[in-house]
This record gives sequence, C-alpha cells and structure tokens, in this order.
Amino acid sequence: MNVLPTEPYMAHLRAASFELECGLLLQDQYYSSLVALVYADQEPSFHLSIACTLPGYAIQLWELKGQQKPEACLRYQEHTDEITALAWSKDHRYVASASEDRKILIWDALSGETRLAYTEQAVVRALAWSPDNHFLVAGDENNSISVLHTAQASVRAIDTRQLDGSYGIDALVWSPHGDKFASVGDDNVVSIWDAETGMILLRYTGHGDQWVLNLAWSPDGQWIASGADDIHLWHVETGACQFVYTKHDTAQFWIDQIAWSPDSKLIASSTTNNVLHIWNPQREDPLYVCNHPYQAGQLEGLIANALAWSIDLSQPASAAKHLAFASCNRVVSLIDISEEERE
Repeated sequence: MNVLPTEPYMAHLRAASFELECGLLLQDQYYSSLVALVYADQEPSFHLSIACTLPGYAIQLWELKGQQKPEACLRYQEHTDEITALAWSKDHRYVASASEDRKILIWDALSGETRLAYTEQAVVRALAWSPDNHFLVAGDENNSISVLHTAQASVRAIDTRQLDGSYGIDALVWSPHGDKFASVGDDNVVSIWDAETGMILLRYTGHGDQWVLNLAWSPDGQWIASGADDIHLWHVETGACQFVYTKHDTAQFWIDQIAWSPDSKLIASSTTNNVLHIWNPQREDPLYVCNHPYQAGQLEGLIANALAWSIDLSQPASAAKHLAFASCNRVVSLIDISEEERE
C-alpha cells in the first residue's frame, strides 16, 4: 500500500494488504465483488469478519483473528441472482443479504442456516442493522423503505412519498441509540426518520443538485457526514452544516464510503479509484492519504469499497487503533493508527 503523508509526523502510518483467496476461474478474475466488514478489538488481538460476493451468486465469509491472513470459514449460496446488498450484524453473528431475486435473507454466519427470508418485494439496494441487532432497515429501487423486526419476523413499511428520487435508496444508517435512521438517494437529500413512527424528522438539502450516495452517523450521535461531490458534516438536530471536506478527487470518481472512528474524532472516506483519506473534521487537509492496491481497468461493473474501524468492545467510544479497507478487487488493507496520529 502506498501511503502519502500530508504532514511530516504522519510518515509512520503502518499498513499491510492481502488478497482474499477465492479460487476464481480465469474468466472470473475481473469479477467485481461486493464486500462487507465488521471489526472489533478483543484483547490481546482483534476480530475482523469479512463477507464477499463471488460469481454464481455466492457469498464467502472469512475470519481474521490476529493471524497474518484471513481464514475462509463458510460459503453461502441461497440466492438465485446477483447480490445487491450485504450487511453484518454488529455482534458478528448474522449476515443480511439482498439480491435481484427480490429476497432479503438473514443467515447465521457460523452455520450458514437461513434464519429469516423476506420475499416478493422490489430489489433492495441498501441494508443496515440497528445497534442492538434487533432491526434491519432496507431501501429498494423504488424508493421504498422497510423496517424488519428480526426477532418477531415482522415488516413495517415507511411512508416515503416525500422522496423524489428516480433510482431508489442508495444508503442507510442508524443513529447510535437506534431511535432514528437516515437515508440517501438520487433526490440529493438526506432524510432523518423516526424509527418507531416512520415520520421524517429532518431533511438536509445542503448538497444542492449533487447526487448523495453515502453517509455515516457519528458515534456520539451529534453529526452526519454525507458524501456527494464533497463531504458535508452537519448537525442532526438543526441541519446546520459545520464543515465541507473537498480534498477528494471527484472530477472522474465519486465518494463511495464514509466511516467515523469510534471516538468521533476522525473520519475515513474513500473514492471509487480506491483512494482512502483519513481526516480530522477540525482540519482542512487530510491527515493522510492511502492508495489501495488496484490497477485501472482491472475490474468491470460495480466498483465499491468497504470501511470499518475497530471497536474496543470493553470501551466502545475509545480511540480507534485499526481501520480495515476492502475493495471490489478482493484486496483488504489493515491500517494501524498510532497515538500521535489520532491527535
């Protein structure tokens, strides 16, 4: 991994990359994978869970628990068409997957057993688990949003008639307390919803005519970072924009992932040319920029990345020590954040 520090004391960033060994046939080498991550610090090591789509509508899981490379542990193959969304539960126990077969499947990451199946619906493009793992919110190609209660196997539709987009929901995120969630799509607006009543609480329109593709809610509950051509940082109660991050190259590429560190002090964001920025919302320039291993023209179709900060399970709001960055070429990078770099 090529690390380009923007300040002298950032030169000691530690990063290592590895490729997921999928055993792809030669004709499948250019297959573009959808990847999902969940990352936890468990002393004396860490626990990284990886889900990655493969040809033939399969999903392969890997576990990395302190060793040098991940161990393939399970392959799930219950879908009958292309996978469109993946999401890990926060406790690493379950994976939710959606497909063009018009199903949402929730399945056990250890046994591969399908626990719940939601069928006969529009194609879902975004999934997000609630912090307590009891709910899953899903957004589809028709701008519909549903809240799935996984324990009761029930579904509640949200009234989305106020959304004006034409191509559906692109991303969803829950508030840290699980009482709200936010959605984005091609109507260029970020909407915050009451998770219980389904009412819209706030609509952020600061991106103007820019298509908003992704967002992240700060762990302290106060801020949302939403990405279009630039990343806007705004207050969830007032909608007041505090900061606009403009350092990504979005002339030819777009911002595809945003992730807050557990202490809400740093933001990681990536673009579709596999360039990662890590930045402090109080500073104008990035702390550092990482070029993820990738060759132009290497993959066809969807180009997307996945980001996950490590969370200390004993102190969830503590400063992050590790960041995982995965891309559709099935390469995963582990980045260590030193104490000096977090300040």
